[in-house]
Amino acid sequence: MRRLSLTLILMLASCASFGTRVTPEMASKIKPGLTKAEVRAILGNPQMDMPIYGGGTQWTYTYSHAQSFLFATSGNMSQFIVKFDRKGKVVIDGDSGGKK
Repeated sequence: MRRLSLTLILMLASCASFGTRVTPEMASKIKPGLTKAEVRAILGNPQMDMPIYGGGTQWTYTYSHAQSFLFATSGNMSQFIVKFDRKGKVVIDGDSGGKK
């Protein structure tokens, strides 16, 4: 009976993660002028690679973590965006919270 109860509890509890978790240490390494290859070496492959108006591209790293137990669910989601100019170098602008 005790084994059945433990098995039931474990079945009702779950945890799931998706994406790339960008830590503050990783984020601090992203500086203007880095190349795409350098960013990829630090953060890995982005979940999204999109063109941006006026040239350049934007890489988005999304991380989602969810936990549930019985009927209660909690979790968090974060995004880290890196913008590149037409030459493939990191740029920081007002949209990403930095200074130009």
